[in-house]
Amino acid sequence: FHTYQQSGFFNVTLTVTNSAGTSVTQNFTGQTMLNNGGPSATSTLAITIEPSPPQNFEGHRCKNKFAVQTEYVDQLSWQPSQDPSVVEYLLFRNGVLIATIPANSPLKFNVHDRCKNRVYTYTLIAVDQSGIQSPPSIITVP
Repeated sequence: FHTYQQSGFFNVTLTVTNSAGTSVTQNFTGQTMLNNGGPSATSTLAITIEPSPPQNFEGHRCKNKFAVQTEYVDQLSWQPSQDPSVVEYLLFRNGVLIATIPANSPLKFNVHDRCKNRVYTYTLIAVDQSGIQSPPSIITVP
C-alpha cells in the first residue's frame, strides 16, 4: 500500500509471489488473481495521480439595482486544493470555461449577469504543474 503526497505521473511495479515462492504476471479477472507459477512476475503500469479538488466551493447571488436595470452577481469562493502542486483553477459556467484563476491569487470570482431567474451550474477544477486536472467541484447558483 502506498499513498502519493501529490499529483503526477508515476510508474508502479507489482511483483506477485505465492507461498511456494513462484510467481507470474498477474491475471486479474475482476474477482480473483490467478498465479500459475514460474520464476518471477513483475508488472509495471504507468498511473496518473490527480490533484485533490478545491475545497468548500460555494456561491450565492446578490443583485445591484440601478435606475433602469438590475445586475445580478454570482459571488463564488473556495479553499485551495490540498495538493501543493496545484498552479491554477479552471472555472466553468454551464460547461463553458469562463476563467482561469492562478492558485496564488484570491480564491474567489464574481460573475455579472443581467438575466433574471437564471440558474447556473459552476464547475471548478484544480490543475497541477503537469496539467493534470482534479475531479470537479460543482455547485448550482439559483
